[in-house]
Amino acid sequence: MSTLHIYKKVKVIDAPIDKVFDYISKMEHMRSWSSTIENYTFAEGDPAEYNYAGQTFHVIQKLKDKTFSADAWVEEIRPPYFIDVRNKDELGISIGQYELHARQNQTEMRITVSAEIFHWYHSFLYRLAKPGLKRLYNKEFRQLNDYAIKMSHR
Repeated sequence: MSTLHIYKKVKVIDAPIDKVFDYISKMEHMRSWSSTIENYTFAEGDPAEYNYAGQTFHVIQKLKDKTFSADAWVEEIRPPYFIDVRNKDELGISIGQYELHARQNQTEMRITVSAEIFHWYHSFLYRLAKPGLKRLYNKEFRQLNDYAIKMSHR
């Protein structure tokens, strides 16, 4: 299995760290700014948010006209500073890590997305898709910042 680095960026979000953590960990917020979330299904009794390491859920995401389904889990979580969330499908394991740092009334967020690829030809497919994925992630995090600004004016 090889690891492919897909996206790495540092973004400054115009909101305090506790708010940004809520925006990236609670489905009620994520659905408001992310255009890829179709459905997340958590275990009965679990809140609809990333809550504890080992928490499992099922994710359905939509990219353009394709729908993707995967089993997912929270690998590590340290509120309000860090989330490592992963999902597994037939191509491999996707890893999204969000590291947050308070900067006065803003939050610096380091985003790292990578994938552990099961087969060499899946690695080739990911490399072909990498420019489009970078555009998608840039768009998603612009939308997150816009959402944070909108929420701060409430």
